[in-house]
Order: sequence, then C-alpha cells, then structure tokens
Amino acid sequence: MVLRLGYDVIATDHLATGRLTPQDRCRLQPLSSEAILAGPGGEQALLVRKALPWAASPAQDLKQLKRLTLSTDDPAAAAQAFAGGASSRAETAGYDLLAVQPLSERLLQQACSSLQVDIVSLDMSHRLPFKLRPKVLAPAVDRGVMFEISYACCLRDDTSRRMLFSNATALARATRGQNVILSSGARTAFELRSPYDVINLATLFGLPERHAKTAISTRCEQLLAAASLRSFHKGVIKIEEVGPAVNLPKLEGSMHKDAASSSSPSCSALGKRKSGDTPQQLQSSKRKKKGKSKKKGQHK
Repeated sequence: MVLRLGYDVIATDHLATGRLTPQDRCRLQPLSSEAILAGPGGEQALLVRKALPWAASPAQDLKQLKRLTLSTDDPAAAAQAFAGGASSRAETAGYDLLAVQPLSERLLQQACSSLQVDIVSLDMSHRLPFKLRPKVLAPAVDRGVMFEISYACCLRDDTSRRMLFSNATALARATRGQNVILSSGARTAFELRSPYDVINLATLFGLPERHAKTAISTRCEQLLAAASLRSFHKGVIKIEEVGPAVNLPKLEGSMHKDAASSSSPSCSALGKRKSGDTPQQLQSSKRKKKGKSKKKGQHK
C-alpha cells in the first residue's frame, strides 16, 4: 500500500511505556521484497514504478527504518534512556529513530531542552496534560527536534477526531508551523492516506500550505539526516562560512632573528633597523632625516 501511495520511507515503531528494559531492545526485521509487493496494490505499484527512470527495483527503493518511542511521565527514566544518545545504552543502539512521548509538563520541558531524541511525539487522541507554550517548545525548534502529528487516530472514533484537531491546532500555533512532521501512526493499510490528502488535512490544523508540504517531505529529510549524524557521532561539530578568504602577508624568517632580516611591511617602511635600537631612537633618526631634507630644499 505504501508503494501504491508513493511513499519512499517507512518506519516501524516499537512503543515502550514507563522505563526501558532489556525486552525493549531492537528485534524489528525489515520486510522482504516479496512481502512488500504481495500487499494491497503491490502489483499496480510495481507497474507504475517500472516506468520511472530512477527506480531500478521498486521494493529496494522503499527505505525501512526502525524506531523506538518511549511513553512516560518520569523524567529520570527518560534521562536514563536518552541523555547520552543511542550508543550509550544497548536498548536504544539498534534503532534508527528515537522518540519520546511526554505525559507530563516537566518531561515535555526536559525533552525540548536536553534529551537526545529525534522526535517529540504527542498523543493527539486524548486531552494533553499540559499546555503547549511557545517558550517551552522553542528550545526543541532551535535544536532541530521535530514534533509529530499522527493522523490515523482521527479515523477510529469521533472523540479522537475532535481531540486531534484541537491538539494539532494548538501545536501549529505554538510552533508557528516550524519543525512539525506528519505521520500516519497506522495500524492497518486502511488508515494510510496519500501525501496530498495529508497536506489537505494539515491545512485544517492551521498549518500554512508551504509548511504542510514540508511536513511530509523536507522536514522528514532533515530528521533522517540529523538522526544519521547523531548515530555516527558527527553532529557535534558545525562549520559555517563567515566570510570570504583573506590572504595575509607572509612573514619570512624566524621570530628569533633580528628585525633587520625581516621583510615585513613595517620594517621596510622604517628602513633597516640596527641591532639595539629602540623605537624612540628610530623615530628621532627619522625626524633628523626630514630636517636635513628641508634644509637642502631651502639652500636650493
């Protein structure tokens, strides 16, 4: 079904509650090409993708990721799991994406400010136990952490649908549409929707159209890039170009040599400097030379 709808990346989620245990270690296995093409719409997707010049194998083009989501209200449990990143604990080492679902305001503040996670996932199907304030969410936006809206819950019952629209609108207002991604959270193929349907749904949440488009494309690409850098420990150094390169004058010789042998502009302007001369003596000699040149001009 995901191939038929045109998606290129899927993430299989493992939901852990409370505190991570050894049973939460990654045991997820990617689907085989036969299983993907055997699903609903697999044959039709195969025929369509064969016509694309960049698609050598439709099943191989589908990137499958493994994701861990910790749902808890305990800041200590979240810090133990995510404070040191994915490589510090065996329970999180095998996952491509790390997400936290805060159930308390204190944990939400911790997730936005310090936890080494990729996604802050909010349970949109129920009333949130905290208010979404811009000041609380701003540190996460600055750090590149994404906020997730899963739309599949609105297809299950009327109460979840009302809560989804209320919570998603509050999130869009608090973040101004920045760092918001949209995912399905689907349990069955029936709960999947096409990208254009998801964009139209996001505009009903109050997201501008440009933010709605980036929520399922550009933001997701940025999320995957940041997660890759975190897992390979390359995200701690950021090099930015501050201006054009400047060629500085090259000084010849050593600093221990006399200044007379130096070819710097300051020495050439003052003339040859004798060993032992002080700057005051050089200035007085320069004045004498100027005085002599003035006298010669008067005699002429």
